[in-house]
Amino acid sequence: MEEMKKFIFKIAQKIADKLGLPMDKLLHTAALYISLGLAYLAIVYLPLIVVLILFGIYISVEKEYADAQDNDNYWSWGDLVADGIGIVLFIITYYLIYLIF
Repeated sequence: MEEMKKFIFKIAQKIADKLGLPMDKLLHTAALYISLGLAYLAIVYLPLIVVLILFGIYISVEKEYADAQDNDNYWSWGDLVADGIGIVLFIITYYLIYLIF
């Protein structure tokens, strides 16, 4: 996995150099382009509830990844479990509202 990361960063650095951009800016641009493209495909082709669940999972994992990168914090499976409980409660609420209205 580390080799793949190095390979991707090497390619990104070459592209950034050719464009005259800092690599950080290129990575931000690419990440948002890919994320928004996937979000668009999900919204167009999947039911709304599935899109919302996937978005919740994405936010949870992204937050834990950010926590793990911080020197004063760490990856917590317990946080992901708590996020999962929040997602399940949302699904229950979604379907209860659907049944009532």
